Amino acid sequence: GYHVSRNAPYAGGHVATAYGRPLEGVHVLQIEINRALYLDEPSFTKNRGFPKLSRTLSDMAKRIFDALPVLLEGRAAAE
Repeated sequence: GYHVSRNAPYAGGHVATAYGRPLEGVHVLQIEINRALYLDEPSFTKNRGFPKLSRTLSDMAKRIFDALPVLLEGRAAAE
């Protein structure tokens, strides 16, 4: 139910460039989220999309962290 794109509308990213050091095993995942999905900007209050986005991001983070041991194990085996 979301629109996802890679490097559009923002290519690169300061955080990833400044802090990512893949050759040293420091990887960065930068996710930019349209505030309209969760925030009523004029009042700075959560909108009705907040609970859904919160669940989606929590699930995504869990899946990423659950996969880390396997990903790190594969990297160690290749070195």
